[in-house]
Amino acid sequence: MVGVGGRSKACANCYRRRIKCDETKPECQRCIKADLKCEGPRETTFIQYDNRGKGRKQIRVTRSTETLTALPTARDISCAGEGENYALVWRPRNNEAVYKPGSKHPAGSAFSLSMLEFHPGLGLLPPTDDIYECYTRLNLLQGQTHEPLVASGFNRSLLKKCFNALATTYFGAKHRQEKLVSHGLQRYGSALRDLNEALGDNEKRSRYDVLESVLVLTIFEFFSSHKEDGWISHSCGLERLMEVRGAESFAKMPELVVLECSRPAMVMAALAIRKPSMFARPEWKTVPWKSYPERRDIVHDLIEHLADVTLLYTMKDSLNETFFQIHGLERFNTLIQQTLTVLAQFKAWKCRWDELHPDCFFEIEDSTPSPTVLNIYGDPVPAWRTLTRYTTLYHANCLGMYNASLIVVLKFYQELLVLDPSRPHSVPDFQDQLFDTGIAICRSVDYHLEEDKIGAGSFYLLFPLRMAWDAVGREHPDISLWLKSTLAKIQVGSAGHWGMAEYLLEVGNRTSSST
Repeated sequence: MVGVGGRSKACANCYRRRIKCDETKPECQRCIKADLKCEGPRETTFIQYDNRGKGRKQIRVTRSTETLTALPTARDISCAGEGENYALVWRPRNNEAVYKPGSKHPAGSAFSLSMLEFHPGLGLLPPTDDIYECYTRLNLLQGQTHEPLVASGFNRSLLKKCFNALATTYFGAKHRQEKLVSHGLQRYGSALRDLNEALGDNEKRSRYDVLESVLVLTIFEFFSSHKEDGWISHSCGLERLMEVRGAESFAKMPELVVLECSRPAMVMAALAIRKPSMFARPEWKTVPWKSYPERRDIVHDLIEHLADVTLLYTMKDSLNETFFQIHGLERFNTLIQQTLTVLAQFKAWKCRWDELHPDCFFEIEDSTPSPTVLNIYGDPVPAWRTLTRYTTLYHANCLGMYNASLIVVLKFYQELLVLDPSRPHSVPDFQDQLFDTGIAICRSVDYHLEEDKIGAGSFYLLFPLRMAWDAVGREHPDISLWLKSTLAKIQVGSAGHWGMAEYLLEVGNRTSSST
C-alpha cells in the first residue's frame, strides 16, 4: 500500500528534516546551506536481533469462563502464560457497560482509537519489546478514557507484528535513537509484506486480525509518514475490506469496535480524495448497531453527516459547462437542495449537542499574544483574546470535529454557487461564519495540547487544524504562520508526535486515488 523507508544513508539532519541528502562527505551541501552542523552521511548498519529475552516477570491473570477477561493496566503489563491468543473489545473506566445519555465517556464513542491497548497473546516476549509496547500504549494516544477487555479465540500473530513495528519505531523516535527507528521501519516493511500476503488470500483477507492490522498500520502512517497520502491508502484499503465483508458482519463484537475506531479516518480519507464513502449508505448507518443500539451516541450521527458530504463532492465534480448544456439547471438545483439539507443536519446536530452538554466548556483569558488580523480600519488587532477549556477531551474532540465539518460544508456550498451560471452575482458571503468557526478551532488548540492529553489531543486536532487553515489560514498571514508553527510542534514531537502534520496542508489540495 505504501513505500518502505529506513534504508537511507542521509545525514542525521536531512533524515530528521525529511529532505533528500546529497551524501557529500565530510559535510553535505544541504546542511552547509542551512548553517547546520553535519556529521556526514551514515554508513551501512547491520542490526542483529536474536529475539531472545533474559527473563520475564510473571503476573497472574484471573481466567473466567466468560468470553471477556480483564487485562492488567499498561503500567503492570508483563508476560504470563504462552500460546494464547486474544482480541480486543472496550468498555469505559469504572466498568460502565453501556453509554447513558449525558455521561461523559460513551462506551461506543467514535473517538475511541484505543486499538493500541493491545497485549499480544500474553506469551513470551523479549523485555525490550515489552518496554516499547508499554511505552507506546501509555504515550502515543495519551489522554484516552477507555480501558480494554480481551476476548479469546483469535489469531494475533499478524497484529502482533504490526504493533511491534509501530511500538519500536515510536519508542526510537521519542528517544532519538536512529538505529531503533531504522529497526522499527524494517519491522514495518516485514509486517507490510505479511499483510499484503494475507490480503492476497481470499480466505485470510476477511479475518478479524487483518482488519486490526490495517488499522494499526494506518496509525503508523499518521505517526511516521513520508508522504501525505499514506494514511489515505490504508484507510481506503480498510474500507474495501469492510465493504467485501458487508455491514452484517460488523453487527457483533469485537468487529463492531474495529468499525467504530476506524470509521472517522475512512470517512476523512474519502473526503480527501473526493470519493463517495460507503458509510453514507443506509445499511452502514444502521445494521452494525442493530444488536447494540446503546453504543450509538451523538458523535456517530456527526460522522455520518460528514460521510454524506462525500456524495456531494462526487456530484459536484461531474459539473462543467457541458453538463449545463446537456442537463440544464435541474440537476444542479437538486444538488443545491441536497447541500442545504446536509447543512441543516449539521446545525440540527449542534442544537442537540447543546441540549445534551450545556456546560461542557468555558473560556479563560489568553495570557500569550495571539496572531493578529486587520480590522475594518486596517489596523492589526488580536485574532482572539480568550481560550476554550472543556470538561473532557471527549467534548473537545466532538466540537472540534463539528467545527471542522461545518467549514467543509460551508466551503463546498460557496464553491458550488460560483458554478451557477444563472446567478453569478448572488453568491452568499459566508466569510464571517467561516472566520468565527476557524477561530473557534484555534482557541481550542491550547487545551488539546495540554501535557496530560497531548497524544490523543494532538491526533484528534489534525482534521480541525486542516479545516481552520481553509477557513482563516489562507486569508490571514499571521494566523497562517501560527497554524504552521502549531503543526510543526505536532510533527517533531514537542506537542504530540504525528509525522502526518508535515503534509497536512497538502491533503485535499489535489485529487488523488488510493492504491
